Parts: sequence; structure tokens; C-alpha cells
Amino acid sequence: NTLYYIKGSGYYEQLQRGENLSGYGLTDDPELYSDLIRRKWVNKGQWGMTSQTVIEDGGNRTSFGGSYYFFQSRHWGEVLWAGDFNQSLIAGTPHKYYEHFGRYHDFSLYGIRVQKIGDRLTLSGNLQLRYQHIAVHQTPMGLYVQTIYGFHWLFLSPRLGATYAFSDRLSAFAGFSIASHEPNDDMIDDTDDPSDAPRLEVVGEENGLTVYGDPTVKPERVYDFELGSTYRTANLAIDVNLFWMEYRNEVVPDGGLTNDGFPTYGNAARSVHRGIETLWSWKIRPGLTVDGNYSFNDNWIKQYDQILYDWDDGMSSVVTRRDVAVPQFPTYLANLGVTYTYRKATIVYRLRGVGRQFPYLDGRYVWRGDHGEDVSLAPYTSSSLKAIVRVGKVFGGADLTLEGRVDNLFDQKYETFGYYASWYDQYLYWPGAERNWYMTVKLAI
Repeated sequence: NTLYYIKGSGYYEQLQRGENLSGYGLTDDPELYSDLIRRKWVNKGQWGMTSQTVIEDGGNRTSFGGSYYFFQSRHWGEVLWAGDFNQSLIAGTPHKYYEHFGRYHDFSLYGIRVQKIGDRLTLSGNLQLRYQHIAVHQTPMGLYVQTIYGFHWLFLSPRLGATYAFSDRLSAFAGFSIASHEPNDDMIDDTDDPSDAPRLEVVGEENGLTVYGDPTVKPERVYDFELGSTYRTANLAIDVNLFWMEYRNEVVPDGGLTNDGFPTYGNAARSVHRGIETLWSWKIRPGLTVDGNYSFNDNWIKQYDQILYDWDDGMSSVVTRRDVAVPQFPTYLANLGVTYTYRKATIVYRLRGVGRQFPYLDGRYVWRGDHGEDVSLAPYTSSSLKAIVRVGKVFGGADLTLEGRVDNLFDQKYETFGYYASWYDQYLYWPGAERNWYMTVKLAI
């Protein structure tokens, strides 16, 4: 049994260009804009406990347990500077423009059984029950109206598996599981945006406040089928795994960004992730090892009803997209590593390959007039080199280790992320880091 308590606070600051100051409660004039610096704070506290019991009987194993935690947080934002605006309003004390509180209760129970059938077959079963209650209170402030709501999630997740050992070296496995996950908080209510209404059923009004019911945003549910095999010798290890995951209401990025620079998401009614994963390691000789992994992924949205907003006429519409790639999932991932150790020194070379990515629901091409613009992220490779020297005992007994690493060794140019900026009607991209290096000195006492 483990009992724990975690407490922390922190903030980040942003320079925002051309912000409407009425949204920050600095003026009632909706036509007044200015650059500004804002600071967003969060103060959090969490306590909880976990419990587990394991029973062994003749090579079989039963384990069960659970966990509970209570989490509460306070979020607020401040304006530190607002260009040419009247600074007397924020001089000395930052101007607070929003505040909300969150409370979470999370409770889960699980049971696991591992049963051997003869010398070669092992069966396993897992069942988890999870309950979560969420409550939010938005403080009325400026354009932010008082908002109070609470709702809950209840998930039941089973898992079944079987492993058959053909020999001491070769085995195969098959598994099926069902899992669920709640939507991101911002999908239900972007509490930092005064114009954003909670995606909750409206069930009435009481004392001038809207009474909310269940979320209209749905939790995602996945049905996962897997089939694989492993092979082991003293110098060679190979794993191969086939997977097919059927999603209902998958939470997928839709290619946009929030005002804070985080991806926006939506529910896809149905989507599929399928592919093959391989993992291998070969010890060629003492001190020299080559390893790698490769995964080919076929990720498709079968149906997604996307809400699009037209900034020109102020109207929204629903567009149903079918058979489009899931945004921000590479078509393949590959890694190759070579590790050489000689006495107290080790050198590690890593090569990484990332397949084409589709950052938007539009797919690879967006048609502008009579030509298509390729908005996908091209495949790229990047490599790193690391050297480690274990110096040994220094300063009367402390262990000294020196480490140096160079990332993007050949200074490749590539993009890692893309999004659609609707206010500019442009597709924008984040570049990958150019060649960079760092040194580390470790002293273990």
C-alpha cells in the first residue's frame, strides 16, 4: 500500500499580438486592441493511495488492487503589460483576468489472473473498473461568466491473452482488449476562453445560472487485436507484432491550434489503426551490439463530422470526412542503433527515420483554385552520436562519468509539426532543431 501527496505551482508567460483588450477585462470598448504580455498560473494539489495484493499458487498468479486520488487545482491569468494601454491599471499589481477551480475524484479497481495450462500454454485475463468525477467552477470576471458544472465517467476495460511456447527460444502470443479514455479537458470546456461554451447538455436554469448535464463530447473506446511472436538466443532477440485497433469516438487532432498554441481535437465516429511492429537486437561480438525497430502504420478515419467556422460570415457548418488519414501519425517509424564499448568508453550511434505525416484532415493535398498544394510533412531521417567515458573514482571515492552528445549530426532540415492558421488561411510548420550538442559531467557519491 502506498499513500502519497503531491503539491506544486507554476506559470508561463506569452507575448500576444493584437489582442482584443475587452476579452481581458481591461476596457468595455470591443474595438480596442493592443499587444500584451500575459502570465498563466496553476496551483495544484493531489493526494491518493494505491494498493496491490499478489497471490502465487503453483506457477500461477492472481493479483488485485485499486487506487484512489483526489486532485484540486486553481488556474488564473494575469496581464503584465499591454503596450500603449493605460498602464496605471496594471502597474505594481498584475491585472487578473480569469480564474477557475477544478476538482477531480478518480477511483479504480482491477484484477489479473495468469494461468498456466501444461508446460507450454499460458492464459491471462485482466479486468479494470474506473470511475472519475470532475467538477469545475469559473469565477465571474470581465467577460467570463460564472459557470459551475460537474459530471462523471465510468469505464469497464477487459483484457484477454494467450502465449504458447514452441521451445525455449520461440513463442507466440495473441491478445484482445477493450479500453476507454476520457476526452481532453479543453474539448469539454476551454476555461481560458470567455467565448467558449461548455460542451455539456443544458438541462435548465437555477438562480440565474445555467444548469448543465452530461458532456456532449464522447469518450473514446478502442477494441485492440494483437498477434505476435518472439525469438531469443544468447546473442539475438527478435519481436514481431501485428495489431488492429478499431476506435469509436477517437480523440484526434483536427489540424488547428488553441490561442495558447496547443492542438485542437475532435471526436471521430470511427477510425482504424493497423500495422506491424518489429524489434530486434544482435550482439555481434563482446562490446558490439546492433539493434533497431520498425513499425509500419496504416491509420485511417472512417467518419469524422468536423465543425468548420467561416470567419467572413460568422457561420459554422458541419463537414463529414470519410477515409482520410489520422492527422499527425507517421506512416512509419524506424530506428537503428550501433553501440560499441571498449574498456571504460562507449560510443553510440542512432539513426531515426520518420515517415510522411498528414497534419490536417484535408489529407496530403489542399486544392487552391486549379492546383493542389502539398501540405503533408515529408519523410525525414536524423542521426545522433553519443560518447561516454567512465573515468572512475575521483576526489576520494566519487564516480566520475563524462558524456557528450551531438543531435541531428548531419544538420538535416525537416518539419516536425504543422497546423492550419484559420485567421491567416495559411498552413504553418514547426522546423526540427538543427545540429546541436551538449556535454554532461556526472559525479556519483
